[in-house]
Amino acid sequence: LEHLRKVELIPLGLRISDQLDTKLPSIRPKAMIYFHLHPNIKVKTVSLQECQLSSKNGNNIFVRTEGNITLLRTPYFPQFGLEQVKSTLVVNGLENKQTITTQFEI
Repeated sequence: LEHLRKVELIPLGLRISDQLDTKLPSIRPKAMIYFHLHPNIKVKTVSLQECQLSSKNGNNIFVRTEGNITLLRTPYFPQFGLEQVKSTLVVNGLENKQTITTQFEI
């Protein structure tokens, strides 16, 4: 299995493309991408393929992807013995598509 990640700077943000490839035609891998967010970032789901990230100072970033976004609550440890809860965006790839693109735009 080979993973190739391409990160591009676009006019209003960042485009990340992940491609999975295998030399065995009978195996069709499904990409799952995890974006771990700081606890201060709030997430608003817009649709299955889009969400809005907001910081405490009011900055917003829109996340759009070809896959479906799942929001998980996961632990964050800023220092030893101190646990906080943060959001993790999970982008689930499509069954028959080996490349998944996710865009972060302001």
